[in-house]
Amino acid sequence: MLAVIFFAGLSLVGCRGKPDGAADVTDDHTSENALDWTGRYKGTLPCENCDRIEADIELRENKTYQARLVFAGEHPDTVIHEDSFEWDQAGSTIRLKKLPKINNTFFVGENQLVQLNKAGDRPALEFVKEYTLTKQ
Repeated sequence: MLAVIFFAGLSLVGCRGKPDGAADVTDDHTSENALDWTGRYKGTLPCENCDRIEADIELRENKTYQARLVFAGEHPDTVIHEDSFEWDQAGSTIRLKKLPKINNTFFVGENQLVQLNKAGDRPALEFVKEYTLTKQ
């Protein structure tokens, strides 16, 4: 009988709601508001029409960027471009406006930018390093 009372009391404790005045906890942290995303990011990106792209992208607090892209290979080319960028609604991805010659959408992580594919998806895990620029 004592065991029945014990388990009945235990089940009541587990069914209690949150205490009066307790707030729901939500996580409003995004890359945009929780990370130190301003600065320069450098690395090598894959290229469909060349050997590789040496990328140097600076993100500024006023939501502008400067990109220096060096296309290595048989017909080398260097592009330097400045414009603005915008965050997605979730605050985790940026789109570099009018960036020529490469996919312009990047996931913003801790000290890194990961280039997304044309559909806006991250690369497969085994290829993510190839698409990552590191903060300097």
